[in-house]
Formats: sequence, structure tokens, C-alpha cells
Amino acid sequence: MRLLPALTLAFATLASPVFAADVTVDAITAAPADFDSQEVTVKGCLVTSYSDMGGQCSTTPMDANKLVYVDGDTMSVEDKATLAGCDLIDIGNLCVIDIVGTASVDGRGHPLIKNAKVTVTGKASAM
Repeated sequence: MRLLPALTLAFATLASPVFAADVTVDAITAAPADFDSQEVTVKGCLVTSYSDMGGQCSTTPMDANKLVYVDGDTMSVEDKATLAGCDLIDIGNLCVIDIVGTASVDGRGHPLIKNAKVTVTGKASAM
């Protein structure tokens, strides 16, 4: 009979949902390895480029030393369309996004978000 509470606790632990930790662009770009393999939500990322291969975003205002990359190979068609809809020509009206996905580190040591779900949260200037 003592085994039943332990099994109940173990099952409840396994059934618990995994929540993505909120991370700033500054934090993930300062120490990408600290977030490797974790589910994260990167908030307030300014979209600076996009192609079918993926995208990149930065802090607002844009800082070329603080870039987060989004892996296009693991994004859904819907999320690719969301990024593709962002204006990349008018630097005074760029998309600000939140990204939910699995953090990793690319070959150059930059943060790379895989399996990204993207939400446009506003517009901002790159300057």
C-alpha cells in the first residue's frame, strides 16, 4: 500500500507540462550555452532578416552584437509565413516578435532557436 502514493507522485511529475522560461535577448546572447537544450521564450526580439532558411532578430534598438537566430528547417509553414510577413525594408517599422522554442548554440557560438513558434507583438524602429 505504501507504493501507491509514490507511484501517484511519479505519474504526476511525468504528466506535468513543461513551460518555457522567459529570456531576454540580452541574456541569451550573453551566454547562449547556459540555455542550450532548454525550452525558452525570447521576448521582444526585433526581426532584422528572414529567408526560408530562417531568421534573425536583435534587441531594440538593433545591436549587431546581440543576434538570435531562428532555425527555418524546424519551423512550421505558419510560423515561416508570420516571419515572411514582417517588413524588412522600412527600418522604422520592423516586427517585434516573441519566440518560443528549444534553445541551442550554432557553430559560431550564437543562440539558435529550433522548433520556433513566432508571435508578432508589435512594431519598432531599428534605430
